[in-house]
Amino acid sequence: MVFLNGALFAKTIACFVKSLIPGSVMLFGRKNRKPITIPDKKVKEWKYTTCNYCSTGCSIEIGLSEEKRIVTTRGHAGADVNRGKLCIKGLLEHELFESPGRGTEPL
Repeated sequence: MVFLNGALFAKTIACFVKSLIPGSVMLFGRKNRKPITIPDKKVKEWKYTTCNYCSTGCSIEIGLSEEKRIVTTRGHAGADVNRGKLCIKGLLEHELFESPGRGTEPL
């Protein structure tokens, strides 16, 4: 158990409160906060399918661009299996189609 004297406790609380103020130095030294940006993938149409990675059978939706190229994936919210959530493999499944090491003809 750690005991703090009054002065150290007050200093700790002051540092914590200061970290909550926007633009101030964060508690763990993070000074520059970058805003989260979500890139626009220019999805024209969503197609329903299942994830191909494992045998769970998560329902996903594949986002197609105007050129009918797969640009993103998302979970299907109405599915009983995954309820709209995907693991990292399902979230990045769309990258397989443009992978430089992907085979283009049968072996």
